[in-house]
Amino acid sequence: MADDLLSTLVLSFTGPVLLAPAMNCEMWAKPAVQRNVAQLRHDGTHFVDPEEGWLSCRQRGIGRMAAPEKILTAITQLLERPKTA
Repeated sequence: MADDLLSTLVLSFTGPVLLAPAMNCEMWAKPAVQRNVAQLRHDGTHFVDPEEGWLSCRQRGIGRMAAPEKILTAITQLLERPKTA
């Protein structure tokens, strides 16, 4: 829809996009969220999936932000890939 700055930038950006989602485990498990993530993956968006652990809602489950080191590794790998024409 591109009705805010972030979505406008992402839709106009021609380079690789990496997302590292973090949310409540109930949110992450929702079919709509999983469908949207699958569609974004299919469209070429790269992901560092959330990890299992204690969440800010005081629950334990999948939804915790991936470790910063893991995100940095994914960024480095993505930037080191040869560019395709």
